[in-house]
Amino acid sequence: MTSNNQLYGNQQNHLLRDWGFMDGVHSEVDNRLLGRVTAVHRGHWELATAAGSFRAVTAGRLGHQQAEVPVTGDWVVWHGMPGHDERLVIDQVLPRRTQITRKAAGTASAQVLVANVDWVWIVTSLNRDWNPARLERYLAMVWESGAKPAVVLSKCDLVDNRDDWIEKTEAVAFGAPIYPISAINDQGLDAAAASLQPGETVALLGSSGVGKSTLTNHLLARDRQETSAVRDLDQRGRHTTTHRELFQLPSGALLIDTPGLRELGLWTGEAAVAEVFAEVEALAGACRFRDCRHGNEPGCAVRAAMETGDLDQRRFDNYGKLQREVQRQEELQTASGRQARKQREKTLHKHIRQVKNR
Repeated sequence: MTSNNQLYGNQQNHLLRDWGFMDGVHSEVDNRLLGRVTAVHRGHWELATAAGSFRAVTAGRLGHQQAEVPVTGDWVVWHGMPGHDERLVIDQVLPRRTQITRKAAGTASAQVLVANVDWVWIVTSLNRDWNPARLERYLAMVWESGAKPAVVLSKCDLVDNRDDWIEKTEAVAFGAPIYPISAINDQGLDAAAASLQPGETVALLGSSGVGKSTLTNHLLARDRQETSAVRDLDQRGRHTTTHRELFQLPSGALLIDTPGLRELGLWTGEAAVAEVFAEVEALAGACRFRDCRHGNEPGCAVRAAMETGDLDQRRFDNYGKLQREVQRQEELQTASGRQARKQREKTLHKHIRQVKNR
């Protein structure tokens, strides 16, 4: 016989599942004290719970480390009296299944953008925004997060040779789904929406003005997000979305719209870089020497592929650039790595002084 507590627990689970809750993921937590962060503002968080949506603040012990601060998409434990207290209090951020992390702009620390997403749609418009090097950087970030990437080619109405752009993107995305869309002509939007399953969470990432908010409004079937046109002079986007917000879609899927990103520094992800540049990694494994630097060494399969045109020089150069960036960041995160880097810089400065003196 089913008890009242069991029925109440099942009702709680059902309400939380509307926000992406999965049974068994956080089974040790009382569901009545569980919530998902739907938006982050200055000084408070929007929280979806089984009892409804409420504003919340964080307990004093949270926030000493940037990675501990609740972000949009997080599951958290809270306390308070919904409907009685002015604000709930977030006590704990639960372990994240996935998290999109970048190097915080202007600092040497990490910034978690969103958490617990299943898919990341990298949105790039077919005007001056399309950039293969930046797309590779986005892909590396997503693979490192644990989520799955897809590429949305927005504003397809701006080009005549759409298939050529898809082919160029396929050469970079290597197996990630590609959705060409046009909001003006209502093309491709339904196909992109149909790929999302109920309960899954997708985050939109991309530059300002590429159409993330327009896509959000279409998927919501209402004008919820403010939109604006790109500047005529340089085709640059304007910031209209000011915070990251989680929405429930009519399909049962969930979507996080995000502000445009201007800086996209990788935090970690050597394996993710290898995933993005799988063909370069395969060629490197065929080199005669295991420590081949792909310069003038004999038997270099990478150099041979570039000479025959089978490997693009630009792609190889970006592969090396991202590898060095990730290695540098990983060095800075360990005491031994920081010491080794400091010693190398000291040796380099000494050499520069010697050259100047001569």
